[in-house]
Amino acid sequence: MAQPSATRRWLHKVCGETLSQWNEGWSQ
Repeated sequence: MAQPSATRRWLHKVCGETLSQWNEGWSQ
């Protein structure tokens, strides 16, 4: 199993990418 810190970092990256995509879609 991955370490909690690595998992949290991965989740933070994925969430950040998703939020940025949503922001781009909303601004258009």
